[in-house]
Amino acid sequence: MEIHALDIIYHIINIGVLFVILRLLLYKPVSKFMLARTARIDAQLQHASELQTEMEDAKASYEELLHNADIEAREHLLERGQQANIQAEAILEKARVEAESIVREAQEKAREEEHAAVLTLRGQITEIAISLAEQILQREVQELDNRKVIEMFFEQAV
Repeated sequence: MEIHALDIIYHIINIGVLFVILRLLLYKPVSKFMLARTARIDAQLQHASELQTEMEDAKASYEELLHNADIEAREHLLERGQQANIQAEAILEKARVEAESIVREAQEKAREEEHAAVLTLRGQITEIAISLAEQILQREVQELDNRKVIEMFFEQAV
């Protein structure tokens, strides 16, 4: 096999032409595709970064809302507890007033019953005294006179 200079020149020219044709047909479209793909990936990365920033802001906002809701709930519970204490104190005060009223009424009723019992006993004692006086004197004593004497005795005794 012989190597000819003309064959080498043809091969060099073929390689050059092939290089130019491939560069025109493939290099520019492939590099254009790669640039577009790089731009698209950069845009997606930028969009993802923006979404992540928005997500972090929303998360911070929700955490603040949750914190505020927790504080508000605690304040509400504290307020309800205070209201319950006030209502309990009012109920206790009302019960105390009612108990004092019941005791006062019971004491007044006891005094009235005592007074009624004293009056009843007075009448009975008066009649017994009159009966005894009649028996002792063996005569008819006017009941009205004896009652006056006995009532004067009880008024002096009380």
